[in-house]
Amino acid sequence: MLLAGDVLGVFSTQNVFSGALYKEYRRHRHSIRCISFLAVAVYLIVNILGREEPEELDMDIHGRWNNDVYWMNNSAEWYGNFLQRPKRDRVVDFDKVTLACDRNTVNTSSCLRYLDTRRRDYETFGNWKEGPEIYHIYVDRACDESPSLMIKSFLFTQPIHAQLWVWMKPTLIEEALCSPSSQKYLPHVEVVLDGAIPSEGQNKRIFFREFDWGKMVMSVPGFEIYKPQDYTVVAQSDIVRFALLSQYEGLYLDMDNLLLRDMSDLYHAPHDWAYEWSYHGCLNTAVLRMRTDSMAGKSITKEAPKWRYWSHPKWFHGDNPFHPYEILQYVAEGKGEIKMLPSVVFDPLWLKTEKIKSHMGELYPNFPSFWSLHKWIVVEEPRMMDFFRGAWSYHWHGGGLKGSEMRGWLKLWDSLFDCHLNGNCPNFYGEMMSGTQKK
Repeated sequence: MLLAGDVLGVFSTQNVFSGALYKEYRRHRHSIRCISFLAVAVYLIVNILGREEPEELDMDIHGRWNNDVYWMNNSAEWYGNFLQRPKRDRVVDFDKVTLACDRNTVNTSSCLRYLDTRRRDYETFGNWKEGPEIYHIYVDRACDESPSLMIKSFLFTQPIHAQLWVWMKPTLIEEALCSPSSQKYLPHVEVVLDGAIPSEGQNKRIFFREFDWGKMVMSVPGFEIYKPQDYTVVAQSDIVRFALLSQYEGLYLDMDNLLLRDMSDLYHAPHDWAYEWSYHGCLNTAVLRMRTDSMAGKSITKEAPKWRYWSHPKWFHGDNPFHPYEILQYVAEGKGEIKMLPSVVFDPLWLKTEKIKSHMGELYPNFPSFWSLHKWIVVEEPRMMDFFRGAWSYHWHGGGLKGSEMRGWLKLWDSLFDCHLNGNCPNFYGEMMSGTQKK
């Protein structure tokens, strides 16, 4: 994959084709494609076919963890060690976090230890905006376990004043309401149709919102040219997140994010932000905070159409004008600003896919590879509170996740979340689902 990027870099420095370079690209495009496909084939052979995976988890042991009684007993060890939620006048100092987690000088475990133990050092005074914190996810496929696991992690970690707006087509809303995977959190769900504004209170924190491409994307100034049939499903998702955040205050999350701690101090920081894609110096917008009136958002909306056919070739990423590779260029062109947090903050294990194991250090869990999350045998009592402790989330890059595919640590998290939703286990802040604190 890096080889393909290097070849493209010859023709796309600064992501801009001049007329002469474009002619050169056209002349050599077949060679570029062959080299790129060869690089992908080598990557797959080395990283998938040659990957050594541990044996499957013993189902009898797994069954022991898949019940409330186990987690009720296990959570007793958390008492006295509960996490503290951010104070309402504190926000994250991005410069301090970026320095303390600089991938060139600091390994992943040291960064996570800093985030976990030095909060007083990297938090500063700041104003929290009144009203609910609004988080958005976009569900574009038949109902599966991925959004359910993410929704459960939201209820487990985020404060009671935070709302999660789940954007879906009406048919998918009907599926989600009937899906077995949603039944545990269904009491916290309210369905909002026809562009109505979700209500506050009434114990509702999850809002299934009706999504229509024409109303939610093409009716937004600057987004009229983006027709869904012109883009892949992935490209549509990249477009949707910017269209939503240009209309509504909030923070966008891909549905394969497992939230690990309260994000309020990040949410209220006075910046637009995302995080770095591995070590490549471009944004990963799987977690994206943007304000409706931000200069960065206006820059992106204005510049994206100009770059639509002059960025990487269509076969590279589906002619996606909002691909993360492009975003920083748009912001720079429009004189806006968007902060880029270190990858470790939301994606603590992804550097392993780039074979940069020296950056890891001692981690828990100590997966042999990034993809071991789904299959890794848990050979001891799982320390859930220590799961990449310090990170705000874990992006598992999983896409769709069927119930039969949820194994290993993801299955453990799902079981723990269910115990909390059943009212039998506290979260990591010592709070029961009713809102009372466990004594």
